[in-house]
Amino acid sequence: MSISLAQVDAWHDDLAGDKTYSLAKTIMSRTNMKIVLQDREAKIADQMIFNVQVSTEGEPVANQLSSGRCWLFATCNVVRIFTSRKYNLGEFQLSQSYLYFMDHLSKANWFLEQCIALHEEPLDSRLMQFCMKDMPAQDGGQWDLAVALVEEFGLVPQSVFPESWNTSHSGPLDALLTSKLREMGLVLRASMGRAAQMGSKRDAMASVRLQKDDMLKEIYRILTICCGTPPKPEQPFVWEFATRDKQVKSIKTTPREFARVYAGYNCSDTIAIIHDPRNPYNRVYSVERLGNVVGGRPVRYLNLPLNVIKRIAIKVLKADYPLWFGCDVTKSSNTVEGYMDIRLFEYEACFGTTLNMDKRQRLMTEDSAMDHAMMFTAVHLDADGNPVRWRVENSWGPDRCNKGFLVMTDDWFSEYLYQIVSPRKFVPHELLDIYDHHPVTMFPPWDPFEKDAPFVWQEVELHDPEDNEVLIEVVACGGAFPSPFPNVTGHEGSGVVLKAGKSVTRVKEGDKVLCSFNHCSECGPCQTGHPAACEGFGAVNFGRLRSSAVGQKPGLSGSNGGDLYGAFFGQSTFAKHAVVMENSCVKVPDDTDLITLAPLGCGLQLKPEKDSTLAISGLGAVGVSALLAAKYLGVQTIIVVDVVPAKLELAKQFGATHVFNARDADVVDQVKAITPYKGGVKYFVECSGSVPALKAAWAMTANMGTLLSAGTPGPGVQPPFGVFENLVGCKTYIGLCEGDSNPPEFIPFLAKLYADGHFPIDKISKAFPYDKLEEALHAMHVGETIKPILVFT
Repeated sequence: MSISLAQVDAWHDDLAGDKTYSLAKTIMSRTNMKIVLQDREAKIADQMIFNVQVSTEGEPVANQLSSGRCWLFATCNVVRIFTSRKYNLGEFQLSQSYLYFMDHLSKANWFLEQCIALHEEPLDSRLMQFCMKDMPAQDGGQWDLAVALVEEFGLVPQSVFPESWNTSHSGPLDALLTSKLREMGLVLRASMGRAAQMGSKRDAMASVRLQKDDMLKEIYRILTICCGTPPKPEQPFVWEFATRDKQVKSIKTTPREFARVYAGYNCSDTIAIIHDPRNPYNRVYSVERLGNVVGGRPVRYLNLPLNVIKRIAIKVLKADYPLWFGCDVTKSSNTVEGYMDIRLFEYEACFGTTLNMDKRQRLMTEDSAMDHAMMFTAVHLDADGNPVRWRVENSWGPDRCNKGFLVMTDDWFSEYLYQIVSPRKFVPHELLDIYDHHPVTMFPPWDPFEKDAPFVWQEVELHDPEDNEVLIEVVACGGAFPSPFPNVTGHEGSGVVLKAGKSVTRVKEGDKVLCSFNHCSECGPCQTGHPAACEGFGAVNFGRLRSSAVGQKPGLSGSNGGDLYGAFFGQSTFAKHAVVMENSCVKVPDDTDLITLAPLGCGLQLKPEKDSTLAISGLGAVGVSALLAAKYLGVQTIIVVDVVPAKLELAKQFGATHVFNARDADVVDQVKAITPYKGGVKYFVECSGSVPALKAAWAMTANMGTLLSAGTPGPGVQPPFGVFENLVGCKTYIGLCEGDSNPPEFIPFLAKLYADGHFPIDKISKAFPYDKLEEALHAMHVGETIKPILVFT
C-alpha cells in the first residue's frame, strides 16, 4: 500500500503546533547532528582518569593516514610497547609498511590460489562473486592474519622500511592491484580448464602454478615501485637507535630474528576472542577462504560471554599488558574529541525517538559490524572491581581524538566491541582447552558471523532416494559439533532401512545398518580397498551435497522451500529420517544394539608390535578407540596425554600404562623419560587436532618412529615441523583418515570385538534424547562421557 496525500497532510497538521519540533527543525537544518546533539553531561562524566593503566605507552601516536591498515597499526602498537621497554626507547615505531607490503603480496598469492582451486566454480556464483569483489587487494584484516605475517616475514623498525606515499594513501594502489588480480584470476581459470583437458589434473596444476609465479612477479614489481623494496625475512639489516638516557646502540639482525628475539612480545602465543551474541558461546569459529599467507596461521575465534571477556581484559591490563581489540567505531562515537559513549547523542530530545535494537539484532541486520582495530591501555574500576571506562589508543595521529586517545564507557564496550586479543597465559585453562582442542565451525566467506545461528529443530522435506541411495529411519547418531548451517549434521548414525534405490545391492528394506563415511568407489584407493583415502573424500563427505551421480543436489528443502544441505559424511543422520548413500551403509545382524553401537561408524585401525611403545593424545572417541585397539593387540607400553583429568583416569581403567597431563610444561620430557633410551615412543597417534599438541607429539616421537594424525585443526594448517628435522630424524608422518578402514569389513569386526568384551564402547558412551544436544556436548567437554549418543526412538 502506498502513502496517501491525506496521511501526509495529517502528519503535517499534527506537527504544526509542536514548538519542540519547530525548534529542532530550525537548528538541524543548519548544522551537523553529530555536533549539536552531543550530551554535555555525558562528556563531562567521561574523564580521562583510570586506576589501572599500563606503565608505558608507545610514542608517538601512530597515524595510518588515508589507509585501512588499522589492524596492522594496532598490532605494531601492542608490540612496540614491549620493544620500547626492553631497550628503554623514547619515540619508536615498527614498520607498518613492511607488514602492508607482505600482506598485499601474500593476499595476491592467496587470491590466485583460490582462482585455481575454484576454476570449475561458475563465475557468477555467490562464492566467485565474493572472491572477485572482496578478495584481491584490500587493506583490511584480522589479528590472526597479522600473526601469520609476523610468523612468516618477521618485523622491522620503521627506520628500516619507512612509510611511502602509497602505503599512507593506499586507495590508488589497491585499485590497480585489484583490477590486475581480477584479470590474472580469469586467465588462470581459463588456463586451468585448458590444461585439465589436455593431461592429468596434477600436470595441469603444476603448469598453471608456473604461470601464477610469473603473475606474482608482476605484482611484486608494482609493489616495490610504489612502496620500496623491503628486506627479505632472512636478510640482515642494522637497527641503530638511541635510548632514553642518550646511549646509541645498534643491532644486526633479520626481520624474522627481530620478531623472535628483539621485539619482546610473542604474537603467536595469543588467542582471538569474540563476542557474538547470535551464536553459542564456548565454541570455536573460523571463516572459509579467509587468509593471506598460504599455509600460515588460520583465523580462529573463541566466542565467549561478555562478562568473561571483560574479566580477561582487566586481567591483561592489570598485568601491564596492552590489549588489541576490534569494534564498530562509527556508532555513538565522537572521534574528533575522543568519546565513545552510548549516551553521547540526544536523539530522543531532538527527534522524539530512540534506537532500540540490541547487539544481536544489529548484527543480524548488518546495522553494525567490526570495522576498526585499536588498543586498550587502561581501565577504570569502581569500588567493586567492575569496569566503568576504558582508555583507547587510536592510530589516527595526535591531532585526532584527545591527543590520539579516546575514552570508552563500559556500556559502549558491551554494545559495540566485538573482539579482543589476549596472551594465552591470561585465559582460563578450560577455555584454552576449548580453543585448542574443539572442532572449528566454519562460516561462509561472505558472512563471517551470521551463518552459524543457534541449533534449531524444524520440519524439512526429505527428497526421494536416488538409485544409489537408501532411506533409513534413524535410531541414534554420535554426538559431535554442529557444522555450518543451513545444514543437517550428524554422522556415525544407525537405523533401519525403509527404502532402497534401484541400484542398491548391499542392503534391503528392513535391514539394520550402521552408517560410516562416503567414498566415490571409482578412484585408485577405493578400487584397492582403501576407501578412507578416496581422492574425492572431502567433496563427498564435507561438501554437504549428494554425489555427482545425482547432480550435486542438496537433498533437503526447508520450511520456506529453500535448499538445505543434507549429505554430511554421506548421511546427515542428526534427524529422524535420512537419505544415505549406499557406500555409507553397512548391514549388521538383526540383534545389534543400534544405540550402543552407533559410534562404530567411525573406525580406527592400528598395527603396532607388542613390545613397542605407543602414545595417544586427545582422548575423545577416536583416541579411546586407539587405546582399546592397542590393549587388544597386547602393546606393552601405552601412554595417554590429555588435558582433562577425568579422561586420564578413564584411560587407566581402559588399559593405559602411563598417563600425563598435556598442560605440564615438561610433558615431553616426562614421556620420553619412560621410553627406551629416553628417545621417545615408536608410535604416536595424535587425535586432538591441536597444532601445539601435534608439535609436542612430534617431539615425543622417537627417531625412526611414526606419528599418525587422526585429528585436524582445519584446512590449510601446516604441520609444525620442518623437512630437514624430519629427514635427519628419519621419522614418518602419516595422515590417518578413518583409520584407513573399509567399513563393510571393519564395522562387523568392531561389533564382534564388542560382543566378545574387547571393545567396551558402552562404558565410554552415554545416551541422550535428541533434543538435549547442548547437554550432550557439555557432558563431552567436561569428560563426563567420551562419546554422547543422540537417540531418536
